[in-house]
Amino acid sequence: MKQKCLLLLALAFTLVTVNAQTKVTKTNIVSNWVITAVDASPAFKYDVDKDSLSLGEAIKSQVKPEQESMVLGMMKQQVGVFKKMAFKFNADGTAELNSGVPGTGATKATYTVDEANSTITTVEAEGDKVKETIKADFVNSNLRLVLEQPTGNIILLLKKG
Repeated sequence: MKQKCLLLLALAFTLVTVNAQTKVTKTNIVSNWVITAVDASPAFKYDVDKDSLSLGEAIKSQVKPEQESMVLGMMKQQVGVFKKMAFKFNADGTAELNSGVPGTGATKATYTVDEANSTITTVEAEGDKVKETIKADFVNSNLRLVLEQPTGNIILLLKKG
């Protein structure tokens, strides 16, 4: 009986550890990152690796069922830009965002990491010097960024690339 309890406890600990989120630090985000998935619920979800797009209820409720495949086709062209987007966080506190849009250069920025609040704050190096604070953590070695929007959060899942 005691062995069963210990085994169950070990299994529970393993499951919690495997699914645990890791806080973001300045050292663990230093890398090149590419988008692997986008969750813009309730509008859509897009798995970049599988090139799989699914419509959410916000869009489905506005189109007739026979129009869904046409809408999916149009949206797939638009979300294809996520395949080309890339983020680079350097050890010196500088960062670059390649938007994936042909003809546009990388947006250069500086960044800081607030480990206590698990956020990354970026400030554009040129132009309007837009400042943005993004919630961030790691899930199964993927960097998850939560972009807060008035219509709902957009979650980007990034992998090293």
